[in-house]
Amino acid sequence: MTADLPLIGRTGLPDQIAYLRETYPEPTWRTHANYGEMAAFWLQIHDSLREHARVLAQDTRAMQDGGLDPAGFQRAFVPRYNHFIQHLTGHHQI
Repeated sequence: MTADLPLIGRTGLPDQIAYLRETYPEPTWRTHANYGEMAAFWLQIHDSLREHARVLAQDTRAMQDGGLDPAGFQRAFVPRYNHFIQHLTGHHQI
């Protein structure tokens, strides 16, 4: 199945996976019978990773737009990026 779902060049979820969004829309997750502490934990982890990525993208845009000089970018981006990678690595080791 993974050969049918390559990540390279993907612009969205393939139909084989995307149907789950319609079948189980996010607003209903917390009321689902299988929703528990573990699901809440994983959703929180993923929300946190998305927030880290958002801040990194914001820093990058600020430098590209001239609102952050290269030295300021390095001071802001490097520690945030390292924290993001550590968080992501920890997530994949759970």
